[in-house]
Amino acid sequence: MLRIGEMYLVAAETAPGAETESYWDAFRSSRNEAASNLPADPALAKLEIIKEYRKDLFAEGRAFFAYKRINAPKANVLWMPAAAVLNYQPPVPLTEFAN
Repeated sequence: MLRIGEMYLVAAETAPGAETESYWDAFRSSRNEAASNLPADPALAKLEIIKEYRKDLFAEGRAFFAYKRINAPKANVLWMPAAAVLNYQPPVPLTEFAN
């Protein structure tokens, strides 16, 4: 299941050009936040969208899928211990392979 806010953020993340701004504006207005434009630089825009994922999906475990989709570096993942290794692919058990 997806939340409508998550759908707007995914659409803003993946939409081309001007559509990105329309999804971003729809998301911000639904949260009663002031209208703002995403940065022109794609890397900065991605960081801005990730910040909104953090706020909207706080403590639900859903932000993992956003981090995985964009292959977020360790610095962008909140509350990551310094010694932790970031790996988005879970290990596959060797006993469950079908030949």
